[in-house]
Amino acid sequence: MAQLGRALGSGPRGRQFESVRPDIFDMYIYILKSKLDGSYYVGLTKNIEERISYHNKGYNLSTKAKIPWELIKIEEFKDTSLAIKRERFLKTGRGRSIIKAQFG
Repeated sequence: MAQLGRALGSGPRGRQFESVRPDIFDMYIYILKSKLDGSYYVGLTKNIEERISYHNKGYNLSTKAKIPWELIKIEEFKDTSLAIKRERFLKTGRGRSIIKAQFG
């Protein structure tokens, strides 16, 4: 069984825990750039390394034709709902134009 936290004792709201890895984020938004044609891809994941590998091995239908991909940006989120909102924004016309202006 994985250790999720270390008990600090009892408080007014019950047992309190200290995170063993406070630096871990719940979700990551990533932006990839195709080395083939310079197009961009925005995605959401919990595991960056595994996801990038997945794209570059051709397992994702949306990115398979434009391999190889390079990671150009990561945004970290502790709140999954905020990460989903940010990903949706980056996939809009305005979001895509911001990406092109920043990395284009």
